[in-house]
Amino acid sequence: MLNEFLEAPFSEEEIRAAVFESYAEGAPDPDGFSFLFYQTFWDIIKFDFMRLVRDFESGLLNLDRLNSAMITLIPKEPDATHLKKFRPIRLINCSFKIFAKALNNRLIKVADRLTCPNQTAFIKGRFILESVVAAHEIIHDIHKNKQSCIIFKLDYEKAYDRVSWACLDDNVRV
Repeated sequence: MLNEFLEAPFSEEEIRAAVFESYAEGAPDPDGFSFLFYQTFWDIIKFDFMRLVRDFESGLLNLDRLNSAMITLIPKEPDATHLKKFRPIRLINCSFKIFAKALNNRLIKVADRLTCPNQTAFIKGRFILESVVAAHEIIHDIHKNKQSCIIFKLDYEKAYDRVSWACLDDNVRV
């Protein structure tokens, strides 16, 4: 049943929600269109865009023509002068963002049934602090019962801090 829900064709309402839930004031993407354009002219372009969605769903859409992106560096702080002070972002065409947002909106409705209950981050209705509370209770119980244990703490870094800056230094064109 979940599979049929996830694979069903998108309704116009789902696509419209994806368009209007997106940040309209951002800069235009490589195709020259921003979400403000899609939102302002939705009533005019929705029929053509829905044909694009149907072609995407059926595998008839030539993705090579739409799947272009631009990578740029955004400063993490004012007056950044070293590459480590920038984070790379990838600007993709709005049409792809709309497809991704519609897919995400659908997946959100079933994600809690597809993931383990102890996955507390990035699932709607679950909170990352639940993990902190659970860890505190486990440590308290071990200490109270005078048990021995090993505690392993991971410190996750942001993905853009894991970029190979040496590679970027060698390949950046100014």
